[in-house]
Amino acid sequence: MLLAIIGPGLIVMVGDNDAGGVATYAQAGQNYGMALVWTLLLLIPVLYVNQEMVVRLGAVAGSATPGSSSPGSASSGAPQRR
Repeated sequence: MLLAIIGPGLIVMVGDNDAGGVATYAQAGQNYGMALVWTLLLLIPVLYVNQEMVVRLGAVAGSATPGSSSPGSASSGAPQRR
């Protein structure tokens, strides 16, 4: 039950690497050095599962990003399937 509640938050946390996040990570690296490298042992499996879910979702949805044209749409030049 707890994993169902915090699962979406973990996905957003892992996927939110924008410019502000990278600057924060750099600052944390400057402050803590190599002291927090052990957390990678915990994060790498979470990152792997996140990427696996995203790849499967993209394969099922037939689209790389939300709102992009899917295969077979009129904008791609391929005939539409109905």
